[in-house]
Amino acid sequence: MSTTQSAAATNTTRNNRKHSGELVKGSTEIVKVCHIRDPSCFYVHRVEDAGTIDNLSDELTKHANSFTSPPDSVLTNGLYIVQFYQDKKWYRARVRSIHPSTDPKSEDMADILYVDYGNAEVVPLSRLRCIPPRFSNLPAMALHCSLFGIVPANGKWSPESVKCLAIMVNGYHVKMYVMDHSHDTFKVDLCQIPGETFDNDVPISVRDALVFLEHACFLDEEKFKIPKVERNAQFFQQRDFQKGTAINVVVSHVDSPHSFYVQKLGDHARYLSSLMQDMEKEYSSAVNKGLIYKPQIGMPCAAKYTVDKRWYRAKIIDLPGNKMVEVYYVDFGNQEVIPWTLLRKIQPQFLRIAAQGIHCSMSDVMPKQQQWTQDVANFMIKQTAEKVLKLYIDEVQRHQLKVTLYYPKNDIDLCINGLIVREGFATSVGVSSSLVEYHKMDSLLYTVPPPLTTKVQPTKSSKKKPVMNVKSQSSVGASNPPPHMRTSEETTEVTPEDPFRLEVKVLSCPSPSCIYVMLINFSEQIKKFCLMCELQEFYSSSRSHVDKWEVNNKCSAFSVKRKMWYRAIVIELLPDDQAKVFMKDFAEVETVPILNLQLLDPKFLQIRDGAIKCHLAGIKAAGDKNEWPTLACEYLNELIDKYSDTCIAKKGEIEDNSLPVELWVKRIICGGPLEPTREEWFTLNRQLIDQGLAIPVKGESEAESIPSLQVLRELEERSEETIKDNVTEWLKLSSQIEGSSKTESSDVPIESNDDGISDIDGTSIEDEAAAIPSEITDWLPALPITKKQFKAVPTFVDDECYIYLHDYEQNSDTLTIIGNALHSRFKKSEPKPHDQYWFPNQLCIAQYHTDKKWYRGKVMQVNDDRTVKVMFVDYGNVEECKASELRKNIYMTHIPIQSHKCFLKGIKP
Repeated sequence: MSTTQSAAATNTTRNNRKHSGELVKGSTEIVKVCHIRDPSCFYVHRVEDAGTIDNLSDELTKHANSFTSPPDSVLTNGLYIVQFYQDKKWYRARVRSIHPSTDPKSEDMADILYVDYGNAEVVPLSRLRCIPPRFSNLPAMALHCSLFGIVPANGKWSPESVKCLAIMVNGYHVKMYVMDHSHDTFKVDLCQIPGETFDNDVPISVRDALVFLEHACFLDEEKFKIPKVERNAQFFQQRDFQKGTAINVVVSHVDSPHSFYVQKLGDHARYLSSLMQDMEKEYSSAVNKGLIYKPQIGMPCAAKYTVDKRWYRAKIIDLPGNKMVEVYYVDFGNQEVIPWTLLRKIQPQFLRIAAQGIHCSMSDVMPKQQQWTQDVANFMIKQTAEKVLKLYIDEVQRHQLKVTLYYPKNDIDLCINGLIVREGFATSVGVSSSLVEYHKMDSLLYTVPPPLTTKVQPTKSSKKKPVMNVKSQSSVGASNPPPHMRTSEETTEVTPEDPFRLEVKVLSCPSPSCIYVMLINFSEQIKKFCLMCELQEFYSSSRSHVDKWEVNNKCSAFSVKRKMWYRAIVIELLPDDQAKVFMKDFAEVETVPILNLQLLDPKFLQIRDGAIKCHLAGIKAAGDKNEWPTLACEYLNELIDKYSDTCIAKKGEIEDNSLPVELWVKRIICGGPLEPTREEWFTLNRQLIDQGLAIPVKGESEAESIPSLQVLRELEERSEETIKDNVTEWLKLSSQIEGSSKTESSDVPIESNDDGISDIDGTSIEDEAAAIPSEITDWLPALPITKKQFKAVPTFVDDECYIYLHDYEQNSDTLTIIGNALHSRFKKSEPKPHDQYWFPNQLCIAQYHTDKKWYRGKVMQVNDDRTVKVMFVDYGNVEECKASELRKNIYMTHIPIQSHKCFLKGIKP
């Protein structure tokens, strides 16, 4: 008995060395963190050992259940089988110390370390069992590690630093770089595996992140910095992809349904074929010319593929050692580890076309298990090999396309997404994978004429566009976009030819010392428009909760007045769970319930604020007052309202985040009989002085104007600094979200399961499945009419004499936002095969035949001639549409129906 225990004790260190002997300085390994004490002390499992760990746990449990007696004596440093108190399973553990009991009725206790997981526990001796040699001779599965080259920022690792590390690595497979090795500890860095996430193609260093978040600092930053992997050099990138388009492709490489590569046919394929022939001639004739003696990660190169011995364009993505280099073939998507002698410097003429390997992910499919198996990859290869496929782009991500693949035949289209679901390899989570065979319809080949029996609507307005067909005679109508969404095509401003002025729109003007403006720039207007659409779409299905909001927190706020989500800042916390927020893109202040606030997602922090704070430079209130009198504020607002064309010129340095400016306006001076009409620009700064409402500040009023290009650069630099601060704040607030990832490093042996395994696009499969919204069966009903009288705009009268009305004040802006969002999303979309199949009461997005714009709709009837009768729910009219004019991927579902169905009271036919 004692001999076995002694042998087990002495074997522990030897087994650790045996297990770690394969890992040396400079090597890499795919691992999963199993226990964290702090960044200087944590344990990992090698992914290749996952099956061994599971089997070992089962075998130990069987053995312990067969031998129920504890050891006669327990040795310090001895190896035993110990029952873990939470799951009641048995694990290998080493006794670190024994604590005799002072109470005769109590058991002696042992301080033990679970050698296969890294966590410790104090247990009674009755929970120990003797370990047979066949188990004690196995190496420890947990590798003891420490992040290399960093120390705590404040001399001691804080709980926040441990929590941050756990968030970054817990549940994910990561790539471990062994930087050094001493005793039984590996000094390492942990990085994301290249290609594991769509939003970031390069391994992210955990060390760098901890330093960036000020939890740690480098001992010697330059010496120990790990080079980053860039999957595509920028001259290899293709960017000409648009959502909703269809292209003919061939599949060039398959890793899984969520990571495969295709090549476009047509000119692209011909260019690539010609390029490959030229490369073969160039590098086959020059034997050792252009050898790369010092390969670097991220370097573009020519590489000789070991299978067919031909030369291809490639990029170095890893240096595994032993004079081997891992390359990524940019035109095909596959990777290979080859000797460095098979690399050559790539000639400039081979860099002129973009990488032809397009990284794709199938839409609406999820694996049956926690991760994709090789069987599904083999099945995809078999189904797509040497076939020309039709690829529909569902979503354009940063370096990956979400797509639906079809194999077109004479009479049907086979959906590959649906096929892997039908064959049992995947689960369908959306319409793109719901069917396999789509029978081709005649409506795709020719236009179906309207049936002779089509009923004519009683009013001509029914065949007008579904937007306001009985428009008010006033100069402004409900179909006009709200001021903050109007594009440059709708304005007639003439920018003054002055290099010192920037054309702006004044959003609000509380006083001459506080003015908010927005730059009039077409690209910025488009960006802001897309931002608003994305905000509505994102927060219609996303919910988060922050335990405690604070003043100056960035958030997304749902406006009670406008019924939309806006980027905002909390400026005051009020009683009764209310908050006063500042809509920072449109310079409006509103009081909203706390429940209307959500955490602002990082992707919405990357765009600078629309509202820019300014103050009139070189003047102060007359009478040397500290505050501007009401008369001055009112007069300034009258001038701003009077003149629509405004510009600013920066004068001096930014003060308290406010831009010192001259505010210029343009007035039109009508000419006489012999004089032309002319324009005149003047400053409101001078106008206030001339009216006796302000006095010039000596020295400031003579300051020189700053060129507009320099002002734009300065605003951009300040915006980048603000974005960094926003991200830091987001990390702080996100830790308060309910349901966030558990990050405590509890002393529990983590079981080998893959619930948190990261998928190819960077989000865990579990998270992606959770993010799938439940099926929507109807549009939200119209908000009830609460006013006895309101200004209404009629849009349609049906056969039953029901009148459909819009509340002019309530609906005008919302209709414009819906219309613009749908037009932006569907204007260049093409119908998929599943868009040809409809049934009554199904929701849709429909294109109106007159104006070719897109509107929210609902299928009322499917006719025998394959046309579909659709109600345009925001207007009330019912129209017959071709199936190819409808789309199933509905949008703007969070906004209620905008039309009110009414009838005239007190009359009947």
